[in-house]
Amino acid sequence: MNPKWKPIKRTETQILSAICDYLQIKGYYYWRQNSTGIYDTKRKCFRSTPKGFKKGIADIFVLSGHYTVALEIKSETGKMSPYQKDFEHHWLKSDFRYYHIVRSVDDVIELGL
Repeated sequence: MNPKWKPIKRTETQILSAICDYLQIKGYYYWRQNSTGIYDTKRKCFRSTPKGFKKGIADIFVLSGHYTVALEIKSETGKMSPYQKDFEHHWLKSDFRYYHIVRSVDDVIELGL
């Protein structure tokens, strides 16, 4: 690699978008779980979250064969929040075996998706 070149640092939003594009192209049934508040520009405040909303829920869920995969998207230096760690704990405790922190499309490919 040329020493003058710096690696491109991607945001979690950019990584998430690329992973969604990849899953779409591969034909997976998946959904993106929005876990941030929605800003109401007319009222100039965040909308309240719906009943049953859980902070820390994984970013993407993928149905693959006979199992469901939960993907938590992180940047190169991103770390899990306490809410995310709590969600992971409950996910794995509930007999779901597939919870992964991914930082790129390559990480998703390495999982076999």
